[in-house]
Amino acid sequence: MKNIINLKDSIQYLKGVGPQRTGLLNKLGVKTVEDLIRYFPRAWQDRSHLTEIRDIESGAITTLCGLVRMRSTFRVRSNFNITRVVLEDNTGRIEATWFNQPYMRTRFQDGQRVMVHGKVEFNRTWRIMNPECEIMEDETENPIHTGRIVPIYPLTAKLTQRVLRNTIYTVLSRLPRSLPEIIPPTVVRKNNFPPADRAVNDIHFPPNFQARDQARQRLVWEELLLQQLAVGRLRYQYQQSEGTALKRDGARLEKFISHLPFELTSAQVRARDRIFHDLASSRPMHRLLQGDVGSGKTIIAVLAMLLAVDSGRQAALMAPTEVLAAQHYMNIKQLLDSCGVNVELIVSGSPAPERQRIRDRLAGGEINIAVGTHALIQPSVVFNHLALAVIDEQHRFGVEQRAMLKAKGQQPHVLVMTATPIPRTLSMTVYGDLDVTTINELPPGRRPVQTRWLARADSRMAYKQAAAAVESGRQVYVIFPLIEESEKMDLKALNSEYAHLCKMFKGRKLGLLHGRMKACEKEKVMVEFRAGEIEILAATTVVEVGVDVPNATVMVIENADRFGLAQLHQLRGRIGRGGHEGFCFLIANPTMAEGKTRMEIMTRITDGFQLAEEDLALRGPGEFFGLSQHGLPEFKLADLSRDAACLVEVRETVQEIIRQDPDLQKPENRELGRVYADIYGASESRVRSG
Repeated sequence: MKNIINLKDSIQYLKGVGPQRTGLLNKLGVKTVEDLIRYFPRAWQDRSHLTEIRDIESGAITTLCGLVRMRSTFRVRSNFNITRVVLEDNTGRIEATWFNQPYMRTRFQDGQRVMVHGKVEFNRTWRIMNPECEIMEDETENPIHTGRIVPIYPLTAKLTQRVLRNTIYTVLSRLPRSLPEIIPPTVVRKNNFPPADRAVNDIHFPPNFQARDQARQRLVWEELLLQQLAVGRLRYQYQQSEGTALKRDGARLEKFISHLPFELTSAQVRARDRIFHDLASSRPMHRLLQGDVGSGKTIIAVLAMLLAVDSGRQAALMAPTEVLAAQHYMNIKQLLDSCGVNVELIVSGSPAPERQRIRDRLAGGEINIAVGTHALIQPSVVFNHLALAVIDEQHRFGVEQRAMLKAKGQQPHVLVMTATPIPRTLSMTVYGDLDVTTINELPPGRRPVQTRWLARADSRMAYKQAAAAVESGRQVYVIFPLIEESEKMDLKALNSEYAHLCKMFKGRKLGLLHGRMKACEKEKVMVEFRAGEIEILAATTVVEVGVDVPNATVMVIENADRFGLAQLHQLRGRIGRGGHEGFCFLIANPTMAEGKTRMEIMTRITDGFQLAEEDLALRGPGEFFGLSQHGLPEFKLADLSRDAACLVEVRETVQEIIRQDPDLQKPENRELGRVYADIYGASESRVRSG
């Protein structure tokens, strides 16, 4: 094998890896040498401070170095043996003891210099129990597992820290002397970054923690640079494309606006005007409209779609669930019926003849607005002239699905909406290619929902409040996390509890709603609940987004600690929408600290944007919105809470690079372009139209 290895070499050809370890490393996403050296530690242990035997303390985690003096293995019982190796330094002796590892006796030779790290105990003699050990052939040898700051990696079953550490250490010693330098030299000098090769070495095996921190800063900068370049190039490509300009000169739109039964908030007016300005341009709009639950995003989307219709074009609205799509359809149809706008619902649950009739009318241009789920992006669905694509709760869709909806038109305008407020740092990464508009105020009359966290023993209080609400003519949600009993989790499941609820609220009309019901069944339940025929709706999170029943004022969430903050906030947003005060009860006995923290936060904070920041801090960006969902690799080192200032600096640098050299052809940007193409080449083509 060559003495120097290539970054693109497969790990299967590395000495000591073999087929079995290759399979284990593949599970971690490690397939090439470059993957391996960029499989960064999750933590570091300081084992660099050597203690003389005379200075050891019982119970302490200690690193020692001594010479082997005696070795022995003896059986305590049939299936249990103990191996002891006596180590000696100039100040004393200690026994290194291993249980059921008889091979340790033959691993050492008398007189060898050995370094060990582990917990020291005293029981008639000093012992270090099951220590990490390393044979030091000479005084100049660099230790890997002891006597230094040691990396700790995320693992998979049957792969040990020792094996992974040895493999990475060996590879680092055989890499080319210089790794690609992709950060602009001015940035390197300004931040005093170490060279790329030293940064990679120091993140794994740092000589001290200061070197590790400097390495991390540089590698975070690289990571953010490549990611911001991805969204920046995408934004640049949007700006270069040509679409259809939609003019605000139709009578229907002006008549509709003048006859709205409510006044738009100032935030809604700003959002509408910004979107109308975008739609009037031939450069396709790519805008994110975000706002807290109940802030009135849907009416802004309706105005935008009506503008498209008034311009002689078509619009589409895609929602993640049939329940939400059906509700959007009914609301939009009711709003636009008097305007002579043809609105149709396209979902997979409709009868085949009905779907075909709608498809024919859509292709012929008779349908002005199509509302639906993933059914909208089926190959059989063809638009006559789609000019505006609206995607609701778009984080629930993958890149390919968004791309497929866009492909139904010729560079249509795109408006994506979310009621999950997005922290600024996350918006700059996941949605860095989009213009962002925020509706940051609630319509008049909306009051914050009162939220209480109750232990299981006190849940009767919640149901008492629910009964009182029904008695006064209001409606109630009871939310469960499961549909059927789980043997592994002590959760109250929907089906088993529904009968109990019927007994508890005897004489009242109850309904059941969950994701496994047929589309027609779900629609029937929601129609009855909206009409007030169902007083208490027992449901799963199928009602999480978009369901609008103004008369619902109480929500009881069972096993609330099983939900995330964003999900709880979305659920809570279903009540108190009609001017009456809302009450949300979180029934939970959380056993984990994070679960308790979430319950406390929910009772303390009602603002969705503040909650989003708390959620990001608790879960991290990977779980808040997985970046892979957006065609962008997840961060390995960058922490959007910790590295916010760095992100702003990187963003400014990337904007300047794209302004001067969008195709990365200048000599100073070619290495950056090559590395970027290697990492983002495949995903860029997917994201481009998504």
